[in-house]
Amino acid sequence: MLEQLQTRGWLVGGESSGHLLCLDRHTTGDGIISSLQVLMALSVLGVGAAIWGKRKLLFAGLITLTLFGLWALYDMYQWGYAYGHDLDPRAAIKVEGMVYQPPLLGHKQLLNFDAWSTPDIGGWVLFAVMGLLAGVYFLELRKARRTAAL
Repeated sequence: MLEQLQTRGWLVGGESSGHLLCLDRHTTGDGIISSLQVLMALSVLGVGAAIWGKRKLLFAGLITLTLFGLWALYDMYQWGYAYGHDLDPRAAIKVEGMVYQPPLLGHKQLLNFDAWSTPDIGGWVLFAVMGLLAGVYFLELRKARRTAAL
């Protein structure tokens, strides 16, 4: 992928595995950098809503970020499922009837291993932005109701 981007003079490209390359930022498929860039792009809708003062844009930004978060969770589940179920037939250790599927969120005991899964920087940024957007949206609704009641 990197060779193709450099040959064609492109800055952005993606693989079917989900890796995004943004050559103006990095030359690896770094998930943290990619997720932060996607979140920043999605957050522009929220900033536009704040500048123009439109609740509909604010709500659209909140819905967009929520859908993005749900899609990301689904994608992580699919990856974990494939990781735990599509094992190499020549694997050194096989336990009949058991699969190694890491937890989506939280803790799971897998044989003698403790597996933990928690959001990283991109996930926490997503939660924070969604919380801020939801807070601003509901404050705006309350303000509009009070103004309408007067």
